[in-house]
Amino acid sequence: MNVGIDLGYGFVKATNGAQTVKFPSLVEVGQSRGDVFRSADYEVTIDGVTYFVGNMARREGKSLINLSNALAKEEELRVLWLTALALLGDEPASVVTGLPLSQYETRERFSEQLAKMRGTVTIGNKTRIVDTESVQVVPQAMGAMMAGLLEPDTMALRNPGWMQQGGYLLLVDVGTRTTGVVTFETQPEFTWVAKLSGATDIGMIDVFRAMQEAFGQLAGSAPRLEETPFWEALLTRGETWYSGRTVDFRTQRNAIADRFGKRIAQYAVQLLGGEAWNRVAVVFLAGGGADVPLHALSTHSSSVFVISDAQMANATGFYLFGRSRG
Repeated sequence: MNVGIDLGYGFVKATNGAQTVKFPSLVEVGQSRGDVFRSADYEVTIDGVTYFVGNMARREGKSLINLSNALAKEEELRVLWLTALALLGDEPASVVTGLPLSQYETRERFSEQLAKMRGTVTIGNKTRIVDTESVQVVPQAMGAMMAGLLEPDTMALRNPGWMQQGGYLLLVDVGTRTTGVVTFETQPEFTWVAKLSGATDIGMIDVFRAMQEAFGQLAGSAPRLEETPFWEALLTRGETWYSGRTVDFRTQRNAIADRFGKRIAQYAVQLLGGEAWNRVAVVFLAGGGADVPLHALSTHSSSVFVISDAQMANATGFYLFGRSRG
């Protein structure tokens, strides 16, 4: 079974082509509440120890741990990794995952760490022995770019002209805590251009923080920043039921998204510089915040493409990468 897993700061995303899973990167040591209260979202028992994972950790946990402050803590990483694999089935998996370019030099150590993670995992009424056949770590940006370039069913190029024009392909990946900007050259061969790639400390957490402040001013109070589903839904819909009434947040939402979108676009344009920017054939947008810089980047490029299911782009691309290797 080929699997792509994206261990993001905000969410874990994984797919085997037939199934996809996504859950917040949160873990809390829990106490089993018995079959009556067992939930697939997610009470997980690994080698006899019970954990609350994802949204259940947010609801039930008292001292949340997530990848933003515990990436190096093996127990939490192991729980997220094994949970994702267990949700996708019980076949031994050949897994492709990724690391940001700034951490890519640690890929061998990270791959070895993940390959050693195995255990007996119970979720709901299903118990599986989870192990991997292989673990490959690739540059994170490669995943999203492959998801943008290839049709997942046929592995054919969505648009062969993208690779034949001889220009640059630009990936802007708006994640929870950072936005990565990665440039690929298409001719004479497809390759990553390091000097035209980088990352900025602008992520969806900043958008949500600004939204929280504005929402509090409008409604008198606001949910915690950790209530990610609330802020995601508010960003999408622009209004919500809160404190006994419907709060119309569309004006504030639009202004905040526009402000951060312009900052991301400005970073990308300045990173490349005028000469290189003129060679950009297509801008691909990925990540949970892919829509935020869409308008701003469209003022700088006539070809801006939001990758389908943008938050899953890295995981989908990792799966395609593994599948292309047989």
